[in-house]
Amino acid sequence: MSAQRTSVVLIDDHTVLRDGLKLLLSLEPDLEVVGEAGTGREGVSVAQEKRPAVVVTDVGLPDIDGVAVTRQLRETLPETRVLVLTVHDEEHYVFTLIQAGASGYLLKNS
Repeated sequence: MSAQRTSVVLIDDHTVLRDGLKLLLSLEPDLEVVGEAGTGREGVSVAQEKRPAVVVTDVGLPDIDGVAVTRQLRETLPETRVLVLTVHDEEHYVFTLIQAGASGYLLKNS
């Protein structure tokens, strides 16, 4: 009997970063990237279609930012965890992400 894999959707406007994350996550037998998107709106749509356990989103997207993506996902997919990638480590910025419903954040430079 095989264990169920955790489904992940990636949202980032940088294709190289998305591809790198997808490659890293593919090395983990418990994780499966089920969708990806290059904009916030597209990412919300993909997540609503795929209903993943986790969404990893960049905060700086070309249309709507990661805070808005997080809010929309928390409203429409409350069971989905949202992890936000950001270059911002200022306390007020992190607080805004958590207040929007992010389950966590990861600094891109860490």
